[in-house]
Amino acid sequence: MNFVVLAGNNACRSLLSAIVDSREHQLVAAAWSPSLHLEFRDFAEHVCAPHDWQQLLVAPGVDAAIVCGHDEVAQEAAWRMASAGLHLIVFPDARQTATL
Repeated sequence: MNFVVLAGNNACRSLLSAIVDSREHQLVAAAWSPSLHLEFRDFAEHVCAPHDWQQLLVAPGVDAAIVCGHDEVAQEAAWRMASAGLHLIVFPDARQTATL
């Protein structure tokens, strides 16, 4: 499967590592908060990292989106990605339940 990720925290780090190391799956694009740049720097060489999360909606060949975070941007992105027909893998956070 081909994945995109929108990360506002590092809870999805182990899943991202598994995807990057997999021969069957691929992380094709990612958008994460600037505070996570150092945390996810080891993934930077493997994925396209657009400045705007909305570019994840048009990434070619994407099967699912990984959503990790509770801020308004992550929640809006999750809603829009689901509306666009992408399957979501959501790392739950109590602060996101009102929207998702």
